[in-house]
Amino acid sequence: LIDEFDTQTRTSRSVKAYEETGLGLLARDAKYRFNWNAPIHVSVHDPEVIYHGGNVLLKSSNRGFDWVEASPDLTRNEDDKQGQGSGPYTNENIEQYNTIFSFAESPHDAKVLWVGSDDGLVHVTRDGGENWDNVTPRGAGRGLINSIEVSPHDPATAYVVVMKYKEGDQKPYVYKTSNYGSSWRSISTNLPEEHFARVVREDPERPNLLYAGMERGLFISFDGGSSWRPFQGKLPVVPITDLMLRQKDLVLATQGRAFWVIDDISPLRQYDPAQEDAALHLYEPTLAYRLTPTEGRAAGGESVAPSAPEGAVIYYSLAEEPDLAEQPLTLEILNAQGEVVRSMSSNAAKGVEGGVVKGELALPAQKGVNRVVWDVRSDAVTPLDYDVVFGASNGSKSVSGYHLAPGAYTVRVSLGDEMAEQPLTVRWDPINEYNSDAIEEQQAVLAETFGMLDGLYQRVASLQAVQEQLTLRKSLAEKAGNDELTDSAQSLLDQLEDWQRAVTTPDRETFQDVLNFHPRIDSFLVNYYEQVDKAVLGLTDGQRRRLDDLRPMWNEAIAGWESLVNEAIPAFNATAGPALAVPDWE
Repeated sequence: LIDEFDTQTRTSRSVKAYEETGLGLLARDAKYRFNWNAPIHVSVHDPEVIYHGGNVLLKSSNRGFDWVEASPDLTRNEDDKQGQGSGPYTNENIEQYNTIFSFAESPHDAKVLWVGSDDGLVHVTRDGGENWDNVTPRGAGRGLINSIEVSPHDPATAYVVVMKYKEGDQKPYVYKTSNYGSSWRSISTNLPEEHFARVVREDPERPNLLYAGMERGLFISFDGGSSWRPFQGKLPVVPITDLMLRQKDLVLATQGRAFWVIDDISPLRQYDPAQEDAALHLYEPTLAYRLTPTEGRAAGGESVAPSAPEGAVIYYSLAEEPDLAEQPLTLEILNAQGEVVRSMSSNAAKGVEGGVVKGELALPAQKGVNRVVWDVRSDAVTPLDYDVVFGASNGSKSVSGYHLAPGAYTVRVSLGDEMAEQPLTVRWDPINEYNSDAIEEQQAVLAETFGMLDGLYQRVASLQAVQEQLTLRKSLAEKAGNDELTDSAQSLLDQLEDWQRAVTTPDRETFQDVLNFHPRIDSFLVNYYEQVDKAVLGLTDGQRRRLDDLRPMWNEAIAGWESLVNEAIPAFNATAGPALAVPDWE
């Protein structure tokens, strides 16, 4: 069977070249012989053109309504292996032998086609099928031509993988030609001999960067196959039946262990051996996208794999594991004006593995390559030492920073005296159209709201430091029997607490404990801040009017704080001896 499925109408139609049942039919009696895994290919040059491999190459120029034979029989066509199923080769029911098993269309020229058979032959045409040349590599024998890869960089270069495990030969056989198959050389010299190769692909951006899918894992070459190294990572030991490069991702198909995706291979494309000895190396990040938040699930109950990390994926490598207590690792994001908009650092207690500490990411600092994802947000709001902070998530005591607008940024990583910078470009995803004036207004309002909320929480944090000092001063006064100073300290403590409870809810025990602890100006600001952060298509009039009402409320809260700092605290200090220190919160 070969059907075309319409994803819009959810209908399918048969596009088989010859409507013949294969059940119970001897291969020698069939119109065409097809392998169970017969190649089907939609042309990269013309989506109307489809190729289907039987014993001959079939071609349709109108998506399966009409077919022509684009080649003669390109197999060994052995009659004694096309009868009743038996013998050394599988030939049962609709599983046939002497068939085309692999096919490759040159991305450079639509007339250059490569075909490999399950009985060990490789053919190529350079004129669209008018003439075919047998270019089988010496040594292929009767092996299965499992895959053919045309180099995306050189039209004359191709890679062929031959499997001989059906003959009891587990060795890998990978061949490379640079002259359309006129000559070949083996590039499987230092691949492990105990398990065979299945597929080889060349990176479309970096010439000679090859990926080999093996019977027991993944291998990689940076020199066109002259040398190989394992690239297993956390991938299970499993056959890699096929692989492909999709933009910046490496996608693996395995036999029995699902699909696997390496979601950003930019470090491989930038790799140089000298980087392994560099104390600190920062790879240039690939283009990042700021995604539009979406909701809902896939229609029809279809399974959906997790998305790639949202934001900019940043890689850096270290020659050795640092002593984080003595030498912390830092990462900064700078905007186009050179201002630091986000900073992250390692955490000695968390160790070189990194991870999340109280809702904040601690940078990994392991020997070798490390990865961190910047979520395109600014630094978080000043944290509060409350059990529950309205708007905070993941156990954090701080409200997250806001999403920054796409544009040009710089990544800076520092470790001791070592420092490295790389440019980073962030763009909008194409799901919506964005108005630059609306985004500019949204970003300005976000910055203002963030400043209001952060300024409020900085003052609350300062207040808590003053409360600690004042409580100690009161305790000392009580022990000394100084009732006047004790009363004065308690009066100031009451004033500080009154202001704190007027602007925040320090006693809230759960996120929904709003009936017992009514929201204050900080909750109003957090709610507004979070809603505006989502308003990437532009602010509403209601959002603008709400900000107009929040500004005087915030000004009133700040006026109360300034009265404490400029009047109440100095008055206490004038009579209490050593002054209370108010931390610098600016």
